Amino acid sequence: TRSLGQLGDSSSAMTLAIAAPATAASKSDRAREAIAAAEAKIHTAETIGAGSDAPRDTAEARAALAGAKEDFADGHKDPAIDEAIRASALADTAIGLSQQRKDAAIASAREAQRASADSARDQVAAAQSQAAEAQDQASAAQQQAVASQQQAAEANARADNAPTASRDWS
Repeated sequence: TRSLGQLGDSSSAMTLAIAAPATAASKSDRAREAIAAAEAKIHTAETIGAGSDAPRDTAEARAALAGAKEDFADGHKDPAIDEAIRASALADTAIGLSQQRKDAAIASAREAQRASADSARDQVAAAQSQAAEAQDQASAAQQQAVASQQQAAEANARADNAPTASRDWS
């Protein structure tokens, strides 16, 4: 019969024998997954407009993805994984730059809107001030007109009460 030590050794050997093909298969799977992830990120980058916001990073991501696919097709799984990871990172950079530019554009638009609203408020305040000034001027003109009417009425009254030249000669 076998001792426990021998069972453990044969168990470890069996695990290693089974694990070796699994590692090879998992490397292929990892390469496929890395390539698929890079493709998805590049698609997302292009969908949100990173191609125009960050054209260099997007183009480099596409080139790295093409290299990863070529490495994978040639059976070079480790370089394929590395290139796919690089492609994903470049796509992430392009997405980040695109988002920063969009955020900056939104902030700029909001600031312009605020400035426009402030300017409109200033114009309204100036117009109200001008209207108040015009009203004050109209009120002053009306008071002058009333004063002129009073002076004219007083002058007419004096003229009516003053002796005329024909009366004085009689």
